Amino acid sequence: MSRLGGAYLAFDGHDAGNTSASKKGESLEDTIRSLECYADATVLRHPTEGSVEQVVANATKPILNAGDGVGEHPTQALLDLFTICDQLDIELNEPVEELVVVLLGDLKHGRTVHSLAKLLVRSMADGTMLCKKLILRYCSPESLQMPKDVQEYVADFPNVRQESLSDLNEATT
Repeated sequence: MSRLGGAYLAFDGHDAGNTSASKKGESLEDTIRSLECYADATVLRHPTEGSVEQVVANATKPILNAGDGVGEHPTQALLDLFTICDQLDIELNEPVEELVVVLLGDLKHGRTVHSLAKLLVRSMADGTMLCKKLILRYCSPESLQMPKDVQEYVADFPNVRQESLSDLNEATT
């Protein structure tokens, strides 16, 4: 932000925060409305899943989702997508035939992988075309599998196959 000529206000406003507003029970929406008087946009990182959607409904200025609990982390997903394109020399709008992406580890609580899976399929649907066919391989222990709501979201997109595996060797072949 500073390198772009802007300034920021650091604010710890969740329940364990050090502000008098949070100690008095001020809602997150009220806090954001107050901050909007001082800022042109809000970058919100909050420990509660769904907090961004809650705030966006009442915000009058842009809200950038920097992560919410175990829900989403779209800013990291953008960096991951950039890295994938950069490392594989993929140009947007010049799709590769097939792309296999292995998402590995704690997929149940890993908000970055939730956001990345959604961003990858959206990149195929919105005209930017990353690839013609996408294979998402979810590799994790059974207890830490990708949440059903993310899998259902991904399933709504054409030309995408999802695979759930527990063996890393199998996932990477």
